[in-house]
Amino acid sequence: MKKCLTMLAAVLVCTTIFLAGCGDKKQTTPDQPSTVTITIQNAGSCFSHTKFTVEKGTILDGSLYENITRLNNGDRQVYFIGQWHTSEGSPFDFSQPVNESVTISPEITQLYTEVDNYPVITVTANQDLKDNQDMTTVILPRKSPYNGNSISTLAGSDSEGAIFNGFNYIQTAVMPEYISYYQGSIFYDCSGLKEVYFTSYGYYLNRSIPSNFLEGCDNLEKLYFSNQDDLDDFSRMLTAAIEEYQSDSVSTANIERFASMLEVKTPPDMTWRADSGLYE
Repeated sequence: MKKCLTMLAAVLVCTTIFLAGCGDKKQTTPDQPSTVTITIQNAGSCFSHTKFTVEKGTILDGSLYENITRLNNGDRQVYFIGQWHTSEGSPFDFSQPVNESVTISPEITQLYTEVDNYPVITVTANQDLKDNQDMTTVILPRKSPYNGNSISTLAGSDSEGAIFNGFNYIQTAVMPEYISYYQGSIFYDCSGLKEVYFTSYGYYLNRSIPSNFLEGCDNLEKLYFSNQDDLDDFSRMLTAAIEEYQSDSVSTANIERFASMLEVKTPPDMTWRADSGLYE
């Protein structure tokens, strides 16, 4: 009996040692990265950073990427950025979390083409975007998209030569700084246009406003200026223009309506701010 108990004790000791040994063996797995890399390709110099990391599972803010109009970093070309695709060609869904590194490319359309006619620079819009319902805001370039020179005269007309003719989805327009003369309608018959921002407007010698300026924009509600001085300058210019046209028997109904639309309001930022929201 004693011999059996001794043998049983030995078995229990061996079992305990075996189980303890198994407990010391830890299951090891390769370290999983906590971040993923977003790479932007074929961006037409529209983004200052084309590779950045985010935490795995991050949902990118699609409003910083899709359906936007922007100036590139050199301030020389204007683009409309539409839908995005992966390097495999499938649509990239901004509403889904990013769980693995991915390369994405935007559909980019240059917004303006232009013909140099010194000293007047005539800018025309890309007609391919005329019926794009997502293009609701347009910021016109401060410099020539063609050669990088500052624009002094922004020219349109009352018909086919208007920069934007019948772009009915545009609701907001931002006029560039330091334009010394507006020639023609520019936004002609844009029925959806509701507000126009003037980022800078000084009263220059011989400056006037054409009688067909913003003609056909029947739903226009407000003309905004950066400060009261700029508004007052425009108001004086408007009064002088109305008096001049009336003396020449030119209809002033189109521009008379502007007098009740003038307000001071900070214009939308003309520089690109999406990059600051993409990474730290």
